[in-house]
Amino acid sequence: MVHTFDPVPKFIRRAEKAELSRRLMQYGLCYHDVMVDSPAYKTAIARLPEEMQEARLRRIRRAVDLNVKKIVLPESQWVDPWREFDTVQNLLEYTQRELDEKAELDGEAWFANGGDITWFEYDVDETWFWRGIPDRKPATPKLER
Repeated sequence: MVHTFDPVPKFIRRAEKAELSRRLMQYGLCYHDVMVDSPAYKTAIARLPEEMQEARLRRIRRAVDLNVKKIVLPESQWVDPWREFDTVQNLLEYTQRELDEKAELDGEAWFANGGDITWFEYDVDETWFWRGIPDRKPATPKLER
């Protein structure tokens, strides 16, 4: 058994999960209802059955309504926020693998560590993280002849 250093102790992780669960239950949400939308997440949600998509939208609308009214659900209506976790997480992981494979086959994959080229070999005009940043390098004067 290999032991690795974990900077966050287990009791802190448990307390954090308990607090997150309590907050989600107060509004009747599931864990995946509050995730940040990404292309993989949007695709995974679109692949869910119609009933699950509709239930997700209802939960989100109810949570927004409760938040605007500054109230929470009574404890008798609280349900487990992790009830759909496995289903959505498996679909999300599968979708992310598909998108990663597509990006790699299209030659659009960017390797942070262990890639074929190091970070300083990238052409700054072609990399996504430099686009839209003004004055990223000094302008070279053009010589007139």
